[in-house]
Amino acid sequence: MDADLHKIKVDVVLACYNGEKFIAEQIDSILNQSHKNISLIITDDGSSDKTSNIIELYQQTDNRVIVISKERAGGVIQNFERGLSASSSDYIMLSDQDDIWHTDKIKICLEKAVKEECGKENGPLLIYSDLCLVNERLDVISTSFYQYSGLNPERNLHIENLSWMGSVMGCTILMNRAALNLVLPFRYPLVMHDHWLAFKTLESGRIFYLDKPLVYYRQHSENVSGGLGGNKNIFKRMLDVNRYRQMTKRVDAVRSMNNVDSFTKKMFFLKTIIKSIPRCETIKYPVLFLLLFMFSKRKF
Repeated sequence: MDADLHKIKVDVVLACYNGEKFIAEQIDSILNQSHKNISLIITDDGSSDKTSNIIELYQQTDNRVIVISKERAGGVIQNFERGLSASSSDYIMLSDQDDIWHTDKIKICLEKAVKEECGKENGPLLIYSDLCLVNERLDVISTSFYQYSGLNPERNLHIENLSWMGSVMGCTILMNRAALNLVLPFRYPLVMHDHWLAFKTLESGRIFYLDKPLVYYRQHSENVSGGLGGNKNIFKRMLDVNRYRQMTKRVDAVRSMNNVDSFTKKMFFLKTIIKSIPRCETIKYPVLFLLLFMFSKRKF
């Protein structure tokens, strides 16, 4: 299998916005992967900093880099959809703008995908992995995102769990063409793109978890999405007006879902709130979840 693996083309979709501070490190870690047969598709959501200049320089110096747009897409979800729609390879991966990839990330994920597809019908398939949490200077916070967050990654392997609370991180995903065809176009409104990718794939396909930290998941003050804060910042997070604005937008998106029953909307609502609380799971905060559920009795 290793002998033919290098022949397989992988598209890496990197969605960016005002990422001048870290994006070069992210791009370098992708272009320096042990699996070289890639295209790096970059879609910029109308950055106002030097991001555009940085990605143009990479496009000029490496023919594997393809910048498809620098126009405003409307947000991180729409930006990823635009990038995924430009993909043409049999396997596709997603990248944020501020992390660093393990040197063998593509190779390890691709090996798993090919192994699981061997001798089987080419149905929808998605691979995801653990992450290593690091700070802005790349000092290790935790070697396991899931352990640090108090989340069980294998809950995502069951549709009844994934339907209301998913913890598949988009920057760890590898999916095959069958899965991509299934998830495109995105059906709006969406809470987040990574949950949509995992849920739709698992509806009629298979997903697999790799218990290896293949992404150095950088935590800093300028994260566009995701991110975990320590206990010392809890009051700062509670008073973060932008956080509440984002949560309100997501709740409004859930409320406006068409052809979705009230119970499912409530589950999506709970997931939206839960994802804003670090290190949070039902078993750890039963009273909190009871209060949230009571609050979710509101009309959707």
